[in-house]
Amino acid sequence: EAVPLESNLKVLDSEEGLGLAAGKADLAGDMMSMLLASLEDDRQSIRDARMVGDQQAMIDRVHRLHGATRYCGVPQLRSACERSETLLKQNHPSAAQALDELDSAIERLEYEAQVF
Repeated sequence: EAVPLESNLKVLDSEEGLGLAAGKADLAGDMMSMLLASLEDDRQSIRDARMVGDQQAMIDRVHRLHGATRYCGVPQLRSACERSETLLKQNHPSAAQALDELDSAIERLEYEAQVF
């Protein structure tokens, strides 16, 4: 079984987050809080769309989450979003595996950020 690329990336990278927020720690914190606040909802929406096989809803929600990750130091989740979005748009057979990895990346971020 191949190890996904995501596992080589950090779950949380506060230095990267600070850089993406132009060095503003409060902004970096706010962006991360916003991402974390919507994470469980995004995760459930993606799962629901998968259950009913709604390709467009999956693409839309992964795209939205991918956009949010661009403002936070979350390399692993960003990579998982990018891969899932690309494969979904191509209707690629590996999209399901990518979505499983995305779900795991969300779980790891929630765990590491200790937002329960």
